[in-house]
Amino acid sequence: MTYEEHIASARLFLHAEELLIRSGMDMAAAEVVWGAAIQAIDATNHRMGARHTSNNRDQAQIVEYLENKYGPESLNAGFASVKDMLHNHFYTGRLSSEELPLHLETGIAFVNRMIELSEMEGSPN
Repeated sequence: MTYEEHIASARLFLHAEELLIRSGMDMAAAEVVWGAAIQAIDATNHRMGARHTSNNRDQAQIVEYLENKYGPESLNAGFASVKDMLHNHFYTGRLSSEELPLHLETGIAFVNRMIELSEMEGSPN
């Protein structure tokens, strides 16, 4: 995929999250936000001159790099929320009806911020 395709996929997945929530498919909505996060991270990786990330460690390194470069915001906390809470919720359904909206909000904000930061990095490959 190209940088532009990753960004388009991330945005499409965020739109799908809204539809899934309205359909009562909260576990799928949680996973689609995880997918949007991975697309945004891979888009950033393209801008940094690489191709795709292959594992959570590679993804975490990109997030940490951006957090260190662009300021004190907590990108790592956003990444942890999508990886540890939303991605796991897809498999386990463990988030309560009070917890899920909070993690979805955090995840969506993380994806949107990653898209913004990706635009600040290099040029698309």
